[in-house]
Amino acid sequence: MTIIPKAILLDVDGTIWKAGTVFPGVPEAISEMRKMGLAVIILSNNSSRDRAHFAKVLSDKGIANLSKNDVFTAGYTCALKMKEDGIRSALVYGFVGLKEELDHIGIQTYTFKTLNEIRHLDAIAVCNNLTFDYDHLCRIATIVKKYDCKIYGANPDTSNIVAGKTICGAGSMVATIATLAGKLEANLGKPSPELIPILESNLKIAKEEMIMVGDRIPTDIEFGARNGLKTIFVLTGVDRNTKIESLDPAIRPTYILPSLADVPSLLKEEFFKNAKPNIQKPVTPKLGGPKSKIQFTNQQLQR
Repeated sequence: MTIIPKAILLDVDGTIWKAGTVFPGVPEAISEMRKMGLAVIILSNNSSRDRAHFAKVLSDKGIANLSKNDVFTAGYTCALKMKEDGIRSALVYGFVGLKEELDHIGIQTYTFKTLNEIRHLDAIAVCNNLTFDYDHLCRIATIVKKYDCKIYGANPDTSNIVAGKTICGAGSMVATIATLAGKLEANLGKPSPELIPILESNLKIAKEEMIMVGDRIPTDIEFGARNGLKTIFVLTGVDRNTKIESLDPAIRPTYILPSLADVPSLLKEEFFKNAKPNIQKPVTPKLGGPKSKIQFTNQQLQR
C-alpha cells in the first residue's frame, strides 16, 4: 500500500538556493506543496543563526508563510537533544546560532569570554568555529577534565564547498574535540539517525510519511535512505555529477529531479494523482547489469 506523505523535508544550500539566490520556481513549488496539504519543513545543517533568523531570511527571499516552527537547524535539534538529556548548562564552542537556540530552550550557556562565571558545567556544545586553534583545544581539554562534561555536536559535515573551494566543516571540529575528550554523546544534523525521533515528536508525523529533498548524497540522501524515508535528489548542488549507479544501493535516492521546482509534479503523479490526472508517466530506469546506465527523464528516476 502506498503511504501518502504528510511532510516534505527541504535542505537549503544547493536545494532552495545557491549563495543566497533562490532557484527559479522554488517559491511557487513550496506554495504548491502546501496546497496539497503537506507540511513543508526546512531541515538544515547550518547553525550559524537561530531558526527565527532563517525563517525571516527565507521569507524575505519569497518563501511565503514560513515561521520558525517550520525550521529545524542543526543548532535547534542539538538544543532539543540536550534538553531531552537533562543538560542544564553548556559551554558553546561555535557559531552564535547554537548559543541562541540553547538560550531559547532554557539551557545556561557560557563561552570562552565567560569561563570565570562557570560553577558547574554539564556539557560542551560544538559546531563551526572559524577561530579554531591549538590553544582552544588545550582550554577545552582542561574544562573537560575539570567538569567531566558531555560533548555534543551540531553538525557532522567534515567539509563544505564554498565558492568552489573546500573548507573545514563543523564535523571535523566535533571529531577533534570528541577525540580529545574521549567521548561524544551525540552529533546532530543530517545524516544522524538521532534526528528521526526529534522530527517525529515535534511534527507528530511518522518518518514513513516524510520525504527528504536535498542536493548532497552523504548528508541529505543518506539521512533519508538509511532512516526509512523516501528521498528526492535534486541536481542543483555540489553532488550533481555523482554517478548514482556507483553508489551503495542502501543510499541511492528514490527519485532524481533537475530541481526542487519539479517536485510538485512528481508528488502529484506518485501520491496525489487526482490533483492533476494528465501528467506523462515517467520512464522506469533499467538496471539490468553491472555496466548498465541508469536512465531518467526530466521528471524522475526511481530505484
